Amino acid sequence: MRAVLFSLVLTWLIGLTPPLWAQDAPRVDLEELNPDTHPGIRLVWDGPREMPGAILGLELPVRSDDPAGDARVWLDRHAHLFGVQDPVRELAFERMSRTPTRQVIRFAQWIGEVPVLGGEIVVVLDQDGNLRSLVNGYIPLDAALDELLEIEPEWDRELAFERAMREGDGLFATPEAMTARDITRLVYVSPVGQSPMLAWEVHPPGVALHLNYKLYYDALTGERLYLVNDIRHAELANVFLFSPGYEGTAEPVVDELLLRDDPDGYLTGPYLKVNNCIDTGETVIRRTREVPICTEMQVAVADESGDFLYEPDFFSPEDTFAEAHMFYHTMRIYQYHRNLGLDTVTTVPLMATVNYRVAADTSSSEERLAPYDNAFFYPAGDYGYFVHEYDSIVFGQGTEVDFSYDADVIYHEFTHAVFQKIASPGYLTYDEYGLRSDPGALNEAMADYFAGTVTGDPEIGEFVGPRVDFSADPARNIRTLENTATCPTSLIGESHQDSVHFSGALWEIRSAFLEARPEEIEVFDGAVYNAMNQFTELVTFDRAAALLAHELEDLGVELEEEMEAAWARHGVLDCQRWIDLSDPESAGGEIYLFGTDYITLTPWVPGFVQYRVTIPESDRIATSIGIGFDFFTYDMGRWGGPVVPGFVISENEPVQFRISGTRLSGNWTQQIEASSVLSTRYQATWEVPEGIEPGEYYFLPVGLSGIESLLWDVQADVEYKDAEPEEELEPVVEPAPEEMEEQPEELLPDAGTADQGAEEVESDMGASSASDDDGCGCSATGFRSAGRSVGVLLLAGFGILFRRRRLNHT
Repeated sequence: MRAVLFSLVLTWLIGLTPPLWAQDAPRVDLEELNPDTHPGIRLVWDGPREMPGAILGLELPVRSDDPAGDARVWLDRHAHLFGVQDPVRELAFERMSRTPTRQVIRFAQWIGEVPVLGGEIVVVLDQDGNLRSLVNGYIPLDAALDELLEIEPEWDRELAFERAMREGDGLFATPEAMTARDITRLVYVSPVGQSPMLAWEVHPPGVALHLNYKLYYDALTGERLYLVNDIRHAELANVFLFSPGYEGTAEPVVDELLLRDDPDGYLTGPYLKVNNCIDTGETVIRRTREVPICTEMQVAVADESGDFLYEPDFFSPEDTFAEAHMFYHTMRIYQYHRNLGLDTVTTVPLMATVNYRVAADTSSSEERLAPYDNAFFYPAGDYGYFVHEYDSIVFGQGTEVDFSYDADVIYHEFTHAVFQKIASPGYLTYDEYGLRSDPGALNEAMADYFAGTVTGDPEIGEFVGPRVDFSADPARNIRTLENTATCPTSLIGESHQDSVHFSGALWEIRSAFLEARPEEIEVFDGAVYNAMNQFTELVTFDRAAALLAHELEDLGVELEEEMEAAWARHGVLDCQRWIDLSDPESAGGEIYLFGTDYITLTPWVPGFVQYRVTIPESDRIATSIGIGFDFFTYDMGRWGGPVVPGFVISENEPVQFRISGTRLSGNWTQQIEASSVLSTRYQATWEVPEGIEPGEYYFLPVGLSGIESLLWDVQADVEYKDAEPEEELEPVVEPAPEEMEEQPEELLPDAGTADQGAEEVESDMGASSASDDDGCGCSATGFRSAGRSVGVLLLAGFGILFRRRRLNHT
């Protein structure tokens, strides 16, 4: 099927022959572009949207002084390949970035004067101006463009503002001067699987730097669509020359600071400004209560020689060593990315804040500000109280460790700022089997990868790891690039954890290149950087792998066998996202479930993986399958709240769904809800007293309430009963000949009736026909047991979560 579609796409491309290049340039025969004469062309298919996800390996000469203009011409003529109705009105030039070998031009999607969040098409040119790749992030429309242009909001901006302030209690600050127009704008959003819908985006000020929430409401109905926290957390660490080490005993070294030019002696340069976070008594109003915050300000000052020779103080909440340490390592990673092709991050200078703390949990505490055990990237924007003109990376003074003392944390968070500049950071996407965390996980994978390449060390967070409670390995690190993680067993629906199988495979490929061509390792890292440049908000693991393979091939790097082996070992390509609970080694683990308060979906939100339970052929009859698990909830920053996890079930094939408008339909035959069995232990049980046929059964976890939850220690429990013995038939006693002679003639059996009787007995003992299914005469395809419900559930609504949440559990 895909081969046919590939030929169709190429036929469209061949049929559209107007040249892109300058009029005086020679024409190129586009009929050369087919797999036989141009084997370099590769089509990456986007299954859920049934269109190309990327067209790679093109060689269309452009060669003009206006690459963005030439890319514009190509889109105007050929963007219909990606479903675009009117490229002139729908696609607007957004930005262009350059690397030593690439020019990456992004066109954002608009409907009239309203942006379509996440919609874009990426055009890639090589250093000679040839069109090389097209990456599709366009979101198809379900109506004619002219019809959409006539739609006006029916729900008022003021109502969206007022409702957001009510629903954001505990998350938002409320300065008196703030108005609806200050923080509310009209956008188009595209809930998972749906076409763009008109919505109000409300972006109130947070009560702290680490709270940067946005709320979205349907502009026609006022329905709440979803919530997002636009913060990228760290969950890793490492510094000094790289780190104080696992024991924390390494000595600092004296080295030169790069590009510091502040005349007042502070740690400021053309690309970076470092702040401390000091307790000055400043507060912010949250509803009617004052909440203490730390104040960003510069404290560290150069001595008479222009040096910053502060001694480290691991537990001081406002030490100045942290400022100097931050400037040194941030500029180090900044220069590294500039060598790969980065000019600057989005805002200049970048802000870096150390010693960040938050309001204490109790008002009776003597300490106004409490430790903050994390670090994060905070994009620029006007958030009411916090007006940040610059992108920021922020590092907590934690309970037992200062996050700014660890270079891995700094490199990781800085790469998030780079990703924000050159790529399109997304969070979730989906396919027919459930939600996928690929876009957010790839952002985290790249942040880990470039932390490891700078240090030359795959271990991420040797210093912070043993001192925080979310370390993957308390003895060594938070994460490691040398890992055996694989899809689907390493996927839980959380972007940091879901990144490790991809970053592990990428590190293996890099190691193979390093062994063969150590003097050219910057070539490999440049290819990774080029591929990252082309990520859209809907990028998936397999599409990212295809982009990297194309970039390496373009650079003449022969690593095809090594790449295929690494992708296969880690399950990056063609991953089947179901875990076999019949295998004790596969059972357990964790899985996130999002609630309908965060992803607008009625009546449930699908999970990220499915669970498979096999009922073997046996003398015993399975009467129930129970899926047991522990779980807790995490709602709007507060623990607790009612939640009822559940599962939908399919027999002999994974649960699959499709979306039509806002309704779901699919192949599931049952829906079950969980109930408490012991303390935090819950179980969802499917009971079939007459027996469950042997076969494979797939259980897709679903969120049935508005609350987000985390399930772990997932196990299957199958109940059996002994098969009832077959009823023995009484033997037929043939009458003696003399007795037969005495029978009346009309009672004697006719010839052949003995065989007929045997057939009737066999029918009584054998399988019943379809009409025996409890008398209903109907059955579902692939669902053999009599008496089971076979109605297909049509479930309405779907939304996407653009939200960042890190639970200190892993």
